[in-house]
Amino acid sequence: MKSFILDFILACNLLCYPIFVDPPIDFPNTSVKSALETVFLKTGVKYSIEVDDINKYGNVTLMITERQELDTILYLILEPHRLKYEKDASGVYCIKKKVDIFRGDFHKLYAFTYARVEKVAAEIRKILTKDGVVSVDTVTNAIIIADFSEVFEGVEDLLSQLDKPGKETNIRFGYMFIDGALPNRKNNSICFSEIEGMIKNKKIQNSYVFDIFSEKNVVSESAFNLKNSKINIKCSAFGDLYMDSKIKIEASFQGEDFCPAIKKINTEFTVKNGEVVPVLQMTLDGKSYGLYLSAIMKDNAPPRCQNTPWISQYEIRMSEKTDVLIDWKQDLPFGANGISHYRAYRDTKPITDIHDMKPIQNFIDGGSTSWMDTTPKERRRTYYYVVTAVNASGMEQAIDSTGRSNVVITIPER
Repeated sequence: MKSFILDFILACNLLCYPIFVDPPIDFPNTSVKSALETVFLKTGVKYSIEVDDINKYGNVTLMITERQELDTILYLILEPHRLKYEKDASGVYCIKKKVDIFRGDFHKLYAFTYARVEKVAAEIRKILTKDGVVSVDTVTNAIIIADFSEVFEGVEDLLSQLDKPGKETNIRFGYMFIDGALPNRKNNSICFSEIEGMIKNKKIQNSYVFDIFSEKNVVSESAFNLKNSKINIKCSAFGDLYMDSKIKIEASFQGEDFCPAIKKINTEFTVKNGEVVPVLQMTLDGKSYGLYLSAIMKDNAPPRCQNTPWISQYEIRMSEKTDVLIDWKQDLPFGANGISHYRAYRDTKPITDIHDMKPIQNFIDGGSTSWMDTTPKERRRTYYYVVTAVNASGMEQAIDSTGRSNVVITIPER
């Protein structure tokens, strides 16, 4: 009798209170059956799969990094595959086929450029139907919305109003004092983060990088010491186009170590996001000097691809020698403020973590969709590659921690 009462109380709790699934939920390309088993194992909830051919229902690609209700997770797993769940009187989740499918039902992913998703999710929920679901991923600053098709026109109108640059948009002003000339680049202009890396790794000697963080339409002022010189800089960015910011800059120089012939600059110019432009270039007594500026919109999240946070679709080809061409144009990443550049990694085992890994190629132009590895390789050895996108703020795209999205090639004997 006591056992019956306890079971009854447990069933009532399951029916009355929402059940949550703790993160992470990471299904890069997981079968529906395995995804369901994982979710129910995490929650300890009883379930029953009443679909005979469940293995024929394809795979799930889903990544959730915040605690979510079980009902929300199940909806996102089942709805695209025309499946549903029902809870019986004892609280068991029964997975079933949908008999009558409303053809307008669908879900869609949106990645935000300026707004933080956790701030706008509440506004989006207000215009959804009672069956609508919003799933928030703060890591990639994206949301997945599931609802009836008629709702999505209003959803996208609201998103266009919410996801705009505002006064709170942060801008990073990067100043570089270069003793010498910048490296030449044939196709694309050199980016701020590339120069920053060169200075950090001492590939450009006797040079310095300083940062100012500001807000749009707000004047920022700072002073730097460069050897025995003092440099005072006042700057502001204004304009409506986030990719083209109009910059006002005032700079004064005290001392003889940097541009001794010039004491003050007052100028205005336009700079694209992440682009490096010269404020001052001169040659004096056979020595080159340069003061360069980069205005960078601060990104809220790293780049991602449409269906996964990482690049998951590659094409790979090898020349008659051992050169390997990697192409990712079928799964292009996008970023809040564009892609600054790409990095390529290579190993002889699956790549599952790049935090302490040195790229085989640190800078691939942001406009590229392929890269050729021309470095020497051993024949009959297998190589694993991943490519990541980096935005102008220096935030790097994630990789698949399972290694299943690596691009793999074995170098033939001859």
